[in-house]
Amino acid sequence: APAAQADVFNGRIAFSSFRTDPQGLLGDIFSMNPDGTDVRQLTDNPLDDAQSDWSPDGRDIAYRIRKPETPTVNFEVARMAASGKDHRRLTFTPAGQASSQPTWFPDKSAILFRWSAPRVSNIWQMGPLGENPVLRYDPTEKHQWYPSLSPDMTKVLFASTTSPWIITLDALAP
Repeated sequence: APAAQADVFNGRIAFSSFRTDPQGLLGDIFSMNPDGTDVRQLTDNPLDDAQSDWSPDGRDIAYRIRKPETPTVNFEVARMAASGKDHRRLTFTPAGQASSQPTWFPDKSAILFRWSAPRVSNIWQMGPLGENPVLRYDPTEKHQWYPSLSPDMTKVLFASTTSPWIITLDALAP
């Protein structure tokens, strides 16, 4: 089974799980106590929810959904109340592009996220309700992954892929 991704706040853990999909392909967001008790399913739609991040005050969770209008695996950023109610899609990227990997600003004033398209990705920020999206970091020839803001909000930390992303079918053949 795929590994679970987890985030902890106020004693509860938010995590992605494939337990509700018999084929193990589509995930949902759950929360539970650290000892594994009181598991609560927070999403229940076929949009492959994952990459949860608690808001600093613990009232909301930002997460990634599969883009509902496309048959390909492409993503958007959404948010919901910590109870699993009030789901709201925050990003609306064009076809062939995706928004994912959301993370809250420490003061809850905004959300960082990864925007990607074939062979390029960068880091954007938007207001907590998806308003005013703006490019934050756009390096050349690198892919950025999982942005995070320092507690004093002066630095953005993220992983980068520096090698070329060239994959051919021949390279995958045994």
